[in-house]
This record gives sequence, structure tokens and C-alpha cells, in this order.
Amino acid sequence: MLSQSSYQAGSLAISLPIIDCLEPVGAVLIGVALFGEQLATSPAALAVQAVGAATAVAGIVVLDRSPLAQA
Repeated sequence: MLSQSSYQAGSLAISLPIIDCLEPVGAVLIGVALFGEQLATSPAALAVQAVGAATAVAGIVVLDRSPLAQA
């Protein structure tokens, strides 16, 4: 429901990057709060998670700048 509301509120170039960034954060929070998941705390695991997050953000930026998203 929130995704549909955001699509109706603005253009795809504005709503899609926000949705793509907030969904994984929400999934992690739900996993920790409801399912008792443990977040990694070792330096190596944190480095891998940071690289994964940076890669995801870079991909979102590339998709956001696509001419197809500007239509």
C-alpha cells in the first residue's frame, strides 16, 4: 500500500530510489525486532556489509539517472 501511494505521489525518478533504500532497512529492522536476528559485529563482517550497502546505493543512483526513469 505504501509503495502504491508513493508511486501516485510523485514521479518514478523520485519514488523508486526512496523505496529501494527503505525496503532493505525495514527488512533488517523487522528481522531484528520480530525474528530475533543478530547483526554481525566482527570487523570483517561489517566491512562486507558496508561494501554491499555501498554497492546497492551506487546501483540505485545509476538507475535513478537512467533516461527511462526520467520519463
